[in-house]
Amino acid sequence: MTTPKEFRDLFKRAVTFPATKVDYWTFRKLRALKVRDVGFRSWADWFKHISRDVNLEPTLAERVQEGTRQVLLQTWMHNFADNMPNVRYGDHAQYLIPQPYQQTSILDLVEHLPMFEDDPDYNKIKDVREIDEIQGMKVKNPPLGSAIVVGRGPSLFKHGHLPMLHEAIEKGEYKGMVIASDGGLIPCLENNIVPDVVVSVDGAPIIKKWFEHPLVKEHGKKIKWIASVTIHHSVYLAGREAGMTVYWFMPQFDDWRQIESWTRLERLLSTTPEYPNGIPAMNSGGNAGATAWIAAMEIFKRSPVALIGIDFGYPEGTPLEETHYFNNMLQEAKGNVNLIKSAYPVYYHPTFKQKAYVDFIFNHYRNAFLQMQHETALWYRLYGGTINCTEGGTLFGYRIKCMKLKEFLEKWKK
Repeated sequence: MTTPKEFRDLFKRAVTFPATKVDYWTFRKLRALKVRDVGFRSWADWFKHISRDVNLEPTLAERVQEGTRQVLLQTWMHNFADNMPNVRYGDHAQYLIPQPYQQTSILDLVEHLPMFEDDPDYNKIKDVREIDEIQGMKVKNPPLGSAIVVGRGPSLFKHGHLPMLHEAIEKGEYKGMVIASDGGLIPCLENNIVPDVVVSVDGAPIIKKWFEHPLVKEHGKKIKWIASVTIHHSVYLAGREAGMTVYWFMPQFDDWRQIESWTRLERLLSTTPEYPNGIPAMNSGGNAGATAWIAAMEIFKRSPVALIGIDFGYPEGTPLEETHYFNNMLQEAKGNVNLIKSAYPVYYHPTFKQKAYVDFIFNHYRNAFLQMQHETALWYRLYGGTINCTEGGTLFGYRIKCMKLKEFLEKWKK
């Protein structure tokens, strides 16, 4: 009979990856799998067999993410450094040792999580609202109502959604929450709609134009501002000048557990006694519209959440020259317009019966949104979930309902 030492010696000779710690039974299972797949051929042959379908070429999403990182990382770092005193110590930081200080983040806005009665944490919540029943399931802390997320896509103006929403609010026919992307803020105010929340993600200084408008300065104190810690510092100053209170969040760009992670670095740099783990991180979907949708669901616990102006695409007939990234793509394609056309997929919306096309960035945003939609919580879906009311664009798929805004406003009053 083989002694333990003899077995270990045999095992080391049989396995060609001595740095890997594999126990005896795992090794036997691996050996059985190898025999099943390639017989008594070598381990190298089996490794080639099991990795035969692995594609080492990066996916489109990975290429977009890495390209974005390379192009924008320096800007993000610069913006984050400029914002750091205010991220850590609040709006009235003195740039010395501010004592006392008030730090704000999205944690200050978070509502209670809806819970089912059989949830192990069901009895731990002190603030207990009335138990609501839906589809035979008891839910504690049910959603406070619906929300409408406002982007700045072409459909917002084509279908007159903001005048329609204003009329419903004015008549008391809609009492739900309104959350706007920063691009949708001024159109809302111009239609006499003061959103409850506005969301900013983009790190470009041009974004400050949305906060320098006279209407923003008039209504700024009434609006909560959820902002990425990587917005340009001039944007932050413009929002403060308008009287807005910022609630910071950390965009979860990569896996914060990895030592080289940018998200990890942000968290470490933003730690304070009040936030020992740093400013809270949240997925952003890469754009303000998707972040507003996530905030409606995850922070404010709203359901259903209707989308208007969140198109993720260009209406059929829009000249390529008017798309956001045409000039960059033209340069990459060395002036070959036909090559560029092949990079703009066309989507036919099955509910709204319209075509729209996307560039590679909008396609990335669209795919990211659909992936996040797959992971939405049960309570959110039971109470209505995501409802696309754009009446255009490219957003449709698993767990996304689609209807006209008028129909949504008739069905959900709060």
